[in-house]
Parts: sequence; C-alpha cells; structure tokens
Amino acid sequence: MFVACQLASELDFTVCAALPSFHAFTGCDSTSAFVRKGKTPFKLLCKSQPAIGAFPILGTTANIVDESTYLNIEQFVCSMYGKPSYLDVHKLRCETFRSRYDCNPTQTGIRIHNGIDISLLPPCRTALRKHCQRVNYQAYI
Repeated sequence: MFVACQLASELDFTVCAALPSFHAFTGCDSTSAFVRKGKTPFKLLCKSQPAIGAFPILGTTANIVDESTYLNIEQFVCSMYGKPSYLDVHKLRCETFRSRYDCNPTQTGIRIHNGIDISLLPPCRTALRKHCQRVNYQAYI
C-alpha cells in the first residue's frame, strides 16, 4: 500500500484522475488492447495535456462520450502510433498502410511481401468510437 501512495504522490493529480479510464482504454479484462503498444501510451499520457483532460471525463457518466473528449482521444491515438501531428485516425490508418505495403498508383494492385497484418494498423474512427464507449462504461461501473 505504501508504494501505491508514494507513486500517487509523485504523479500529477490530473494523471492520477485519468488512470482508471486510461487503464480500461489501453486494455483490461473487459476491453481490448492496442497491439504492440506496451508502456508507450502511459509516457504519452503524462506529456499530453489534451489526453490528461479527456481521460478523467470518461466514466463520469454512463452517457455517450462527448465530441470534444472523443477528438482529444483520437489525437492521443495518433500519438500512440507515432504521428502526434495527426488529428484524424483515418488519415493515420491510410498513411500507415501505405508505409507498410507498397501502394504504387501506376499499378492496379498492392505488393505484399509477408502478408497483411491489419492488427498493426490504428483503429478506424468507428471502431475507436465504439472502443471509447466501452471504456466509458467500464470506467463508470
């Protein structure tokens, strides 16, 4: 118990307030996780003011997540995938796909070297929105 109190005293209060919903967001027993993200999201959370503002809001009510909170979380997901300047997961998803697989506009197909692993792509906006709703409910209960 002492270690937990010591850790809480070293973290900013706003980061501590964000931890329950952040834990559910990055994957817990009842919500899915982001593939191969490890500890990187927590380091990003501590540095991201929009995310620190958004995560404590999740779980305060059982209602649907408001748009401004969702947009801050979408930007956070872009940061998780290495593109903090992106605000749109669709653009990030497209860019990530293009960088991993040779998309040649002069050819009619895609050259795939070792198969497609779509679990490495960021979630689409619809999937992310549903994930946020599940996280909101999990943090609420």
